[in-house]
Amino acid sequence: MKILTDENLLNGNPHLYGHNMTVLDVVSDCFYGGVDSFLSCNPRLSMSDLSDTLKYCESRRCDLDGSHCGGCYLRLSQDNIENMDDFINRFSEVRFVDSDEIVKGAGLGVIIMPGNKNTLPQIWKGVKGWEMADFLLKVLSKK
Repeated sequence: MKILTDENLLNGNPHLYGHNMTVLDVVSDCFYGGVDSFLSCNPRLSMSDLSDTLKYCESRRCDLDGSHCGGCYLRLSQDNIENMDDFINRFSEVRFVDSDEIVKGAGLGVIIMPGNKNTLPQIWKGVKGWEMADFLLKVLSKK
């Protein structure tokens, strides 16, 4: 599977060539929803494609490519985000899935976060996708 980074496609996120999904989309979907479910919902992808994508993420190849997925902890340094205020100020509004609360920022656009205003301090940094990919590769190696 070819992984591309192009600042003009999918906000510069590493993504699967010919598919409208980022590497972190694949990793997260498999981690939270299961590999079998992911593959059945994405019949154009093979187990080999999935394995290649997980290996890309697990090895942090994105560091070499100079582009990290939005939602991944590694994206913070790429975007020069040092604290939660920096994160909030990238957007005009931070909205939440589980509440009607809105946090105003100084930037552009809206981001929708899981949880609510009280959970933002725990989740704004994103996930460690490479650790999720490592776990999935270990599970797959036992099948």
